[in-house]
Amino acid sequence: MNDINTVSIKTLVTFIGVFNTHSFSEVARREGVSASNISRTIQQLEDALGQQLFYRNTRAVVPTEAGRLFLDYAQTITE
Repeated sequence: MNDINTVSIKTLVTFIGVFNTHSFSEVARREGVSASNISRTIQQLEDALGQQLFYRNTRAVVPTEAGRLFLDYAQTITE
């Protein structure tokens, strides 16, 4: 993904899932994919937006201010 115009609905749904659960692993289990796949999807979204959407550490995935603002956009588009 090089820009926001290439972001899929599935990517937005993945973002919303990670935002709500604060976990790549939980979303991965639900989607039947690996946590690294979810992490890669979010990284590609961040690259497309030019913004970090989550702070990551070994215990949690916490939304940044940009992530909190992007949530409204993602929810509007996916509804």
